[in-house]
Amino acid sequence: MKDKIAMWLDALDIMDRNNDRKYNDMQARLEKVYEKITELEDAAAEFEDQMYSIRKDKINADNVYQYLILLSQAYKKMTDMKKKKFFYSFISEVRLYEEQQESGQILKSIRFKFPVFYNGAEVEEIRWDKNNTVETVVSLSKGEINSSVSAVLLRIYGYVRISE
Repeated sequence: MKDKIAMWLDALDIMDRNNDRKYNDMQARLEKVYEKITELEDAAAEFEDQMYSIRKDKINADNVYQYLILLSQAYKKMTDMKKKKFFYSFISEVRLYEEQQESGQILKSIRFKFPVFYNGAEVEEIRWDKNNTVETVVSLSKGEINSSVSAVLLRIYGYVRISE
């Protein structure tokens, strides 16, 4: 379209008494065509950017599987302290049963520091006990806690809070 308008502009008779009006009309049409071209080019560039972003950030099953394999290999090489720090990065709380259940289960729940996908929903806590729980807050004063006190607290509250 722009080439046609440019050709019409070149073909105008300068001796025509309406030459100025025709020229201004053609210039206005040409300007509208260039505006439309610019809009389309901007839309195409934005679309290309979105497609690039989608392709770059695409996570498919193969990628996740590869990440899990690499994580498993790295985890096997970690020291116990590094494993502990690794879990601190995404777990905020672990609750345990006082004694191992008949099924062999010892975990009541795990609370994460961010939402995770579990049983078809995003949750921040995975619970295996379906009972309502009541938490008790205890104020501890500065002093030493030995392993027997820790075991008593574990039996009373039924969970261990992980803190850094």
